[in-house]
Amino acid sequence: MNYWDLDFGKVYIWHCQNKTNPKNRKPLKKKAQKDNPKQIRMEKAHQKNLYLKKLKSMMGIMGNELAYDLIDPLTIEKIFYLRIHPIKMKSRIYKNATISVKELDLINNNFTRLLNEEFINIGIDKTPVSVYNFYIYIETIYLLWRNADKINFPKAEKFKEMLPAFNDNFKKIREKAHALVEESANFIAWMFSNTMHRIFLMKHEKSEQHSNMMDNSACYNYFYIYIEKPETISLEIDNKKRNIYRVGSSIPLEGIIWLFTTPENLGMKGILNTLPLKIYIQQHAIERLKERLGEIFDNFHYFIISSAILSNEVHQSGDGSFMYAVKYLSIKVGYLKATIIEDKLLIRTFLFVTNNGTPEGKKLADLLGVQKEDKKYLGIDKLNTFINSDIEEDEKLKQIFCQIGCEGLFSLKKHLINEQDKIMHCANYFSQYLGLEKREEMIDIE
Repeated sequence: MNYWDLDFGKVYIWHCQNKTNPKNRKPLKKKAQKDNPKQIRMEKAHQKNLYLKKLKSMMGIMGNELAYDLIDPLTIEKIFYLRIHPIKMKSRIYKNATISVKELDLINNNFTRLLNEEFINIGIDKTPVSVYNFYIYIETIYLLWRNADKINFPKAEKFKEMLPAFNDNFKKIREKAHALVEESANFIAWMFSNTMHRIFLMKHEKSEQHSNMMDNSACYNYFYIYIEKPETISLEIDNKKRNIYRVGSSIPLEGIIWLFTTPENLGMKGILNTLPLKIYIQQHAIERLKERLGEIFDNFHYFIISSAILSNEVHQSGDGSFMYAVKYLSIKVGYLKATIIEDKLLIRTFLFVTNNGTPEGKKLADLLGVQKEDKKYLGIDKLNTFINSDIEEDEKLKQIFCQIGCEGLFSLKKHLINEQDKIMHCANYFSQYLGLEKREEMIDIE
């Protein structure tokens, strides 16, 4: 499974279930700082008690809650001081690009949300614990468990015996948890990137290791945000100068790379089939994607475009252009249509799966004789019609779209439909307009 394809399908669903766009979601309000020193001390003591209570319950998951009672007061103070703090993202000035404090808060809010909604099974009973809590509490307990002998912990041996889960395959579980943290950070990078303006890269940079056991700087780990702006050039297209943007992608362990392809990857043959072609996109393609898939996909456009290119499912068009299949939750929703111009592959537009020029659109025209104007009039050139209408309730009409290869569109309804949206009752009118009753004997819809 490719990182850029299906790994984040579950996060797609997460986004749709939450309905609101992360870019528009307001950051959590910070509590006003209390001026009264006594109140500040009381609040800190309260937060400390809550933390230690949760720490004790997590020890129960790893073996026995009574392990906490073996810890002497001095060691409690040490472990609280050395506790692993929540992972945060920080902005780092890179190539003169940075982000605002408000947006950084928003990014951290979404990052924390993802970590709280991703779970991993741990302990004797395989108890599900969020990755967020795993990192804060389980990692802190593990820090004490593996260093108990080094910090003059009086009952270290008994303490370790009461937490047997750290002996049982814990290394692999820990690696999985850390991988999920990296995955969530990379997803946030893709979510907040913009094809025309900036590309984010998240790098997990730990503090330097120190020999002093009481130096807690290593307990603060951060993902630093690096930003690069895409190359923008002006190109004459259809006798008019237009700006086009180099398509880049943030790839884990590789960094920000600028995408390219070759004629060979596009299915062409010839002596120049290995000549590298830089990939660019024009704004028109992003506007059509938003228009034909809906506003939620405009927020995802960087993810969609990068995924389609990296997946490299390419179809040749009869007019000499090339089409990258665009998928959402592994269901094809359309194509990025591109042409070769000199040493560039330029993505010109986005075609919905039923549009003219697509394989499915051609089948629909051959089957029913519908043309571009018919599709536009009926609205079957947009995803919204398939997820907010009663088309699938008309078996004959539904089978037509299944026959041309668009059956997957109906399954997206459960992920994308908003409970407040009104269902369009148009199936009966569509059937009449398309003359399905008259065509029934002529069309094999089985």
